[in-house]
Amino acid sequence: MAIRETDVLCGHIRGIAAGNPAVTAFKGIPYAEAPTGNNRWRPPIPKKPWSGTFDAVRFGNICPQVIPQPGTFYHKEFFSYQHLETHHEDCLQLNIWTPADSKSDNLPVLVFIHGGGFQTNYSFAPQFDGELMAAQGIVVVTINYRLGLFGFLAHPDLRDESPHGLAGNYGLQDQILALRWVRENIASFGGNPEQITISGGSAGASSVLMLSACPLVKGWFQGAIMQSGPLLERNFSQSEAENMGKALLERYGLYSIEDARKVDASILCQYGPDLDRGESPFIQPCIDGVILPEGVRDSLQNGHLHDICYMVGCTNKEAWSMRNRFHATSEEIAHKLEHAYGHYSEAYQRVVKYSTDEEIYDFQLNHGFTEDMLAYCAAFCRMQSLHGRSPVYFYRLERELPGDDAGAFHASEHWYVFRTLDHCWRPFDGSDYQLAKAVSNYWANFIKNGDPNGGTLPVWTPYDRTSPAYMALDVQSHMQPQVTNEAVDLRVKYYCGE
Repeated sequence: MAIRETDVLCGHIRGIAAGNPAVTAFKGIPYAEAPTGNNRWRPPIPKKPWSGTFDAVRFGNICPQVIPQPGTFYHKEFFSYQHLETHHEDCLQLNIWTPADSKSDNLPVLVFIHGGGFQTNYSFAPQFDGELMAAQGIVVVTINYRLGLFGFLAHPDLRDESPHGLAGNYGLQDQILALRWVRENIASFGGNPEQITISGGSAGASSVLMLSACPLVKGWFQGAIMQSGPLLERNFSQSEAENMGKALLERYGLYSIEDARKVDASILCQYGPDLDRGESPFIQPCIDGVILPEGVRDSLQNGHLHDICYMVGCTNKEAWSMRNRFHATSEEIAHKLEHAYGHYSEAYQRVVKYSTDEEIYDFQLNHGFTEDMLAYCAAFCRMQSLHGRSPVYFYRLERELPGDDAGAFHASEHWYVFRTLDHCWRPFDGSDYQLAKAVSNYWANFIKNGDPNGGTLPVWTPYDRTSPAYMALDVQSHMQPQVTNEAVDLRVKYYCGE
């Protein structure tokens, strides 16, 4: 008998049958009080007990954000239904899909953190529907957290307000509180709080990396999956983030946090960076010495990440979905690359070309973000396999998605991981459904055992520094020697601190 009602620390809760009646969905569960009014830009407050029964039968709110413009790639791919949902700061909710028949089932748990450059997206977007993953014997949790200015604004006033001198990283604190909620309550849904895997894509992958470096949550999860990530660029210090936050608010005539707290959320969210126009997501997590003790690249190089099982990967055409953002000139690229890769910068500039219009376009399409993502993943595997005792698994999605010429674009693996192909506009065929079944099985095995292998799936070997290879996820998935060139090699060395 599926669990349709249960008790959590805050009170009684009622879910609803998913499309598969063996799975129950509990939607829009609040794990924190509303971060509104004076609670804007403050640590999340755990949800207080409610009276009666909480009907978790519809999803909650979306954090206020700038939606990609209609007609752009990502609006069509992931955001075409977002305008139908309510945007409100009271967004700290999570969703659970459970196949458990009893609280004593003790099933493994997946906690998924959505991406979106820390500026956009939401936990119940169609690609993250947890029903089919749950049907494989896993309790699936997807979480909302504060985004953009609401989640990551740092400011001297906020530092002065904080008893610990902290500012920014409110979105990361939301993620930590959600994880704590899961650990304290997931047994009520038949989940095992001692068998949690955290996962995320893009900025969600960066979140997973940051949580894997955070001493506050050490021991809270046993595995981590980073999809289309993790980014290994330099993190801002809290001081730098405060200066940027202060300058941003002053640009709009806001000279104190008191003034900023009076601005309506629908207006305030417009002040942050617009990713779809190619603006840099400079409002993001910062090194505060507590939640993020050091830059994530330093944590990787110094062997400070949690010693757990990792899966990390990217797609082979990461930047092909971002062609509307290609506005850089040759001079701008040269300026960006001047010190981009430390003492490898000069050598890197010699092996890439960006003088003509064709070279500039090719650089942005194939060498920039696409190869950066490959280098991030290769460097992560190389360093973590050196410092950690637990295995690391490396993948690259190579399936050309049908419907356009974007190929295996940034974050496209979500459709396969969650087997949500039916929620997408693309004309997927039988090969895609077979691949989705295989990919989802790999992920489910990793969540259950810390090892993606099982059944008749092609064998996926852990990363080996002496003969690096990854699982090429395609119609015929197979282990592939790591694709490389001099430009990638230089970046891998830089990210490894060599």
